[in-house]
Amino acid sequence: MGIKKGVLIYESGFRKDNVGDYVQSLAALQFLGNKADIYLNREQLDQYSGEQVALIMNGWFTHHPKNWPPSKDILPFFISFHLNVLAQEHFLNTPKIVEYLKQYAPIGCRDRKTAEVLNAKGIEAYFSGCLTLTLGETYGNPQKERKAYFVDTKYEPIKRDASIIGFSWILLSKYNIIKTISQRRSGFTSLRWMIRAASFYKSYSPYFTDEVLTQAEYVKHADPLKTYADEDEKLEYARELLHKYAKAAFVVTSRVHCALPSVGMGTPAIYVNDLNQGEVSECRMDGLLELFNVIDFEDGKLSPRFKWDGRKIGFDTRLSNSPAYLKLKQGLMAKVKAFVAENNINILRNLAGLVLLLETV
Repeated sequence: MGIKKGVLIYESGFRKDNVGDYVQSLAALQFLGNKADIYLNREQLDQYSGEQVALIMNGWFTHHPKNWPPSKDILPFFISFHLNVLAQEHFLNTPKIVEYLKQYAPIGCRDRKTAEVLNAKGIEAYFSGCLTLTLGETYGNPQKERKAYFVDTKYEPIKRDASIIGFSWILLSKYNIIKTISQRRSGFTSLRWMIRAASFYKSYSPYFTDEVLTQAEYVKHADPLKTYADEDEKLEYARELLHKYAKAAFVVTSRVHCALPSVGMGTPAIYVNDLNQGEVSECRMDGLLELFNVIDFEDGKLSPRFKWDGRKIGFDTRLSNSPAYLKLKQGLMAKVKAFVAENNINILRNLAGLVLLLETV
């Protein structure tokens, strides 16, 4: 009967609901005929028992390092694997986990930092980049629209001091603009939300036109996914976002899994890099940051690293991404396709059946 096809799903709970996780699952599903036989919870891989299942192990690991190593019934393929600093000490000081990773080496790592710490422990590892860089193969759209997306972008925090007076002045002097932005960002125009919109405007108006800021769509990747009925609905929501980003003139984001798939789909990505984000987040970025147009964010101020024509960025501003992602994409696709071809006969049969079906329509 062959090996089953698995894909990762994610634990729900406080600060753990992030549609970016499901974007990573969609990247894996591309290579599995876009349909899985089994959903496997990233935080409970040790609990699976059943038919052997092939699982692409891409993404962020893990909130529960004590639940490692995964079940012997899972055949893992480590690509775009990120071992977070929260889990490193347990992983690298637990002999059975170290031996498990050695068994399935070489480990393709999403960031250079992960590759570095694994190699230092004697686990063969290399920098693969992120599998979401391949999403253009399925979701890419060369037809771009006059539309921008601002996704969980950092901006100057509101403090209970004289800074509120400054934001109030911006609100009064740019009332109609701030009201529009507040409505688009939050759906509300109460004073509380208008002050936040004024803070956002203060940070971004030096670099983006009022047209862009008042017409952009504002998206949150951290919306509670538990409002969706099941995993299929969560994946569908991630697909909807990818289709939007694929057609955008550009995206501005502090979310890695908005910026990376946008790059992969040929949409210019401006990444707002929080210089005070801490090691838990910062350790993810080594090797990825160079793929984006970066604006550093520190103490409420934005400082662009990349160059454009110098005027405020509008819908017609010519922006592009670094071509460096193409080599990573080619390597990722070759390695994942080889794993699928070698280990999962069911996938090959499904794809062959799809081709036959299309030929008879």
